[in-house]
Amino acid sequence: MSIPVKKEISVKSMGEGLMPAKFQTRIPVRWPAWSRTIPWCVFVTALAATYMLGSAPGFASHLGGGSSQVILIAGLITSAVLAILAWSIVDQKILERELREREARLRAMFECSRDAIGVSKKGIHIYANPSYLRMFGFENNQAIVGTRIIDSIAPGSRGKVIENVERRAAGEHVPTFYETRGLRVDGSEFEAECNVSTYEFSGEIHSVAMIRDISDRRRAEESLRESETRFRQLSEAAIEGIAVTENGILIDGNGRLAAMLGYELGEMIGRPIIEFVAPTSRETVLRHIAEDYQDGFEHLLLRRDGSTFYAETHARTVIWGGKATRVTALLDVSDRRRAEEQLHKLSLAVEQSPVSIVITDTAGRIEYVNPRFTKVTGYTREEVSGNNPRILKSGETPPEEYRGLWDTITAGREWHGEFHNRRKNGELFWEFASISPVKNKEGLITNFLAVKEDITERKRGEEALRQAQKLNSIGTLAGGIAHDFNNVLGGIIGYTDMSLRYAAKGSVLESNLLKVLKVSGRAKQLIQQILTFSRKANAYRSVISVRPVVEEVVELLKASIPSSVIIETDVSARTKPVLADPTKIHEAVVNLSTNAVHAMDRKGTLSIRLYGESLDRVVYGQCGEISPGEYTVLEVRDTGCGMDPVTLSKAFEPFFTTKGVGEGTGMGLSVVLGVVQSIGGDILVETTQGKGTSFRLFLPVTDEPASGAAREIVPIPFSGTEQVLFVDDEQMLVETAKDLLARLGYGVTGTSNSLDALRSLRENCRAYDILITDQTMPGMSGMELAREARAIRKDLPVILCTGFSDDLDQKKTSALGISRVVMKPYRYNEIAEVIRNVIDG
Repeated sequence: MSIPVKKEISVKSMGEGLMPAKFQTRIPVRWPAWSRTIPWCVFVTALAATYMLGSAPGFASHLGGGSSQVILIAGLITSAVLAILAWSIVDQKILERELREREARLRAMFECSRDAIGVSKKGIHIYANPSYLRMFGFENNQAIVGTRIIDSIAPGSRGKVIENVERRAAGEHVPTFYETRGLRVDGSEFEAECNVSTYEFSGEIHSVAMIRDISDRRRAEESLRESETRFRQLSEAAIEGIAVTENGILIDGNGRLAAMLGYELGEMIGRPIIEFVAPTSRETVLRHIAEDYQDGFEHLLLRRDGSTFYAETHARTVIWGGKATRVTALLDVSDRRRAEEQLHKLSLAVEQSPVSIVITDTAGRIEYVNPRFTKVTGYTREEVSGNNPRILKSGETPPEEYRGLWDTITAGREWHGEFHNRRKNGELFWEFASISPVKNKEGLITNFLAVKEDITERKRGEEALRQAQKLNSIGTLAGGIAHDFNNVLGGIIGYTDMSLRYAAKGSVLESNLLKVLKVSGRAKQLIQQILTFSRKANAYRSVISVRPVVEEVVELLKASIPSSVIIETDVSARTKPVLADPTKIHEAVVNLSTNAVHAMDRKGTLSIRLYGESLDRVVYGQCGEISPGEYTVLEVRDTGCGMDPVTLSKAFEPFFTTKGVGEGTGMGLSVVLGVVQSIGGDILVETTQGKGTSFRLFLPVTDEPASGAAREIVPIPFSGTEQVLFVDDEQMLVETAKDLLARLGYGVTGTSNSLDALRSLRENCRAYDILITDQTMPGMSGMELAREARAIRKDLPVILCTGFSDDLDQKKTSALGISRVVMKPYRYNEIAEVIRNVIDG
C-alpha cells in the first residue's frame, strides 16, 4: 500500500538564520513520481529474501515445525521497516535539494533587489543587502554590522522615528510605510521612502526595513509643482477662461472661467462642459469637439443665472498622463460683438437713412453720399464723388447764406438752414440741412458732415395745414352753433308732436303742424351737415363696398341732370371695402356731381371713376398728410370753368358759394370734406381754369368683408308704467319729455340740473327705473352723471342724449354702463321706442 509522507520544515536562510520572517517558508514535501518506486523495491526485495529463506528445506527443519510462518511474519515486518527507512532517506534528500534551490533563489532576490533591505535587532544593524550599503555609503556588511539604525536617520527626522519605535513597543498601531530623510556616511542627506516590518526569531524581535531613495522623485515633484504653479499663475492672469476637459468632463479651469459663468470653480469640476453651453449652441459645440476642431469659433455660453453671452473659443487636444485632454480658451466677446453690432447698425442706419448724408473733406470735396442722396438729387455716387455740393445750387438761395455757412463750419460750429436746390433733372426742391465739422482726437477738423432732409412736401403741407386750420376753426364755430340750434329744434319738434295729438284729422291745424315737422326735418338735415363738416356727427358706420353706392348715385343723376351733360363712369375696378356710412358716401357723391354740373353750366362731361391706389409716400390733401397705405379712390371730374387759387382756398368753407342767390347753401363741399374726414380720409383737388376740376376722395380700406343686409326691424309697443328720471339743461325739452312720456303711461321726474338729479338718486335710488340724461350740461356732464348713478345703483339703465361729442365712443359708454346713445333732436316716438327696448332688455 502507498504511505504518503508530508512534512513542514522551517528553512534557515543566509545570515545565520537571521533572515526576515518573509523569507522563512514552511515547505510541504511529497515524493516525486519517479522516487516512489525505491521504497517499494526495498520492501519487495526484503520480503522475497525472507520467503526464500523460510522455504529452504534445511533451514525450516532446523528451526522446527511452524517456524516458517514466524520467519515470514518477521520478514514482512523487516521489509516494511526497511521500506519506511528508504522512504525517509529519499524524502530527506529531496527536501535538502529543494531547500538549497529555494535558498539560492531567495538569496539572489535579496542580493539583487534594487531596494535597500536592512535587518536590525534592538536598533542595531545586523545585515544589509548591497543596495542598502550603496545607499548609505558603507563599503561592506562588516562596516555596517553593529552600527545604530538611528545614526542612518537625518537629525531632523529622528524624533519622528523614535516616536514610532516607542509607540510600536507600547503595542500601538503604527504605520509601517512612511517617508523620512536618510543620512549617509559622508553626512549628506536624502529623501527616503521606508517600509518597516518585524518578526520574532529565537525569542527576539528583529526588524526588516525596505528603503527607497526618492530624492529624484522629490525633485521631479517639486519641479512639477513649480511648473504647475507657474501655469496656474499664468492661467489665473489670463483674460480668457481656460477649461481642461477629459471625455467632455471638466477636470480643471481657472478663476476667469468661473467668474465668466457665475460659479465657484469647485462647483464646476466634474460636470460635463456642455452644461455651460447655451442650448442653441450645443449642437455646434459638440460637433466641433467630435471633429477636434482647433480654429476659433463663436458660440453662446450659459451663465448660472440663465443669461447667455457670446464667447470666442480656441481648443487644442493634448496627451496628459496617457489620456487625451482638451484644453480650451474662452474669451468673452460680448463687448466686441456689441461694438460690431453698433457699428453695423450705424452703417445700415446711414445707408438706409431717410435723410441725405454727405461727407466732404476740409476743402468741401464730396467723399461719401448715402443712397437717399442719390434718390433725392438724381446724381449717382460716382457722379458727385470729388465734386463740390455746389453742383446742386439753383440760384434761389442767396449767396450770403452760403458765406455764413462756410464761416460757421470752418470755425468748428454747427450750421442749420434751408436750401432751395436743383435736382439733376432740373426740378427744384427744398432741403433742410444740418452741417457740422468732424474732429479727430487732437480736435482738428478732418471732414464735414451734412445731414439733409427733403422738405419739399413739408413746404407744401405747411400751406395745406394753414388751410386745414382755417377750416377747423370754422368747423368748430359751426359745430357750436349747431349744438345750440339742436336744442331749439328739439323743442319745436316736441311741441309740434304734442300739438298734433289735439289737432283734428284733415284740419288746417294738422296740415300746418305737419309742415312745421317737415321744415324741422330739413333743418335737422342741415344741422347734421354742419356737424358732419365739423367732425362731430356720430354717423352709423359699417364695412361697405363703395361700388353699389356709386352705381346708385349714377342712376339717380341720369334721371335728374340735363341730357346736355354726358356722364362717363368707370367703376369696374375691384376695390377693397371701407368703414363708412353709406348714406354719407351717397350724399358726398351727389354734392360733388351737383357742383360739377353747375361748374359746367349744365353742359360738358362728368366723369366718375372708382379705383384702388397704394401710396408709398406721404402726400398732402385738404386736411393735411395722407399717410402711405392702401385706399379706395373715388374721383369726380368735370370739364367746367375750373377754380382760381382764391376760390380754391375757400371752396370747402361752409356757406361759401359761387352760385347766385337761391341756387345753393354753400354747404356742399364742406359736407363732402366732413364725410371724408369722419372716416379718416382726405381730398386731393386738381383744377385748371378753363379746363375743369378733379376731386379725388381717398378712403382708407379695411380687410374685413363688406356687411350684408340689414336686419328687419320688428315693431314693439312703446308705452309703459315705469318711473323715468329725465335730465336736460334745456328746460323746454324737460317739459316736453315729461308731457309726452306721461301720455304714454310713464311716471316722469324732470330736472334741468344734473347735480339735483344726482342728489335725488342718492336719496332714493330705487324710486326710478331708468335715467335719461343729456350729455352737454353745466356742472356735471351726462357721462359723469351716468358714472355716479351707476356707482349708487349698478343695475340702473341709462340713456344718453347728445347732439355731438368728441369724447363719446362705444368703449367709453359701455364702460360707464350706458345702455344706449340717442342723437338729438329726436321725435317722441323714437325716444319712446329706445326706452322700451332698454327696459325690456
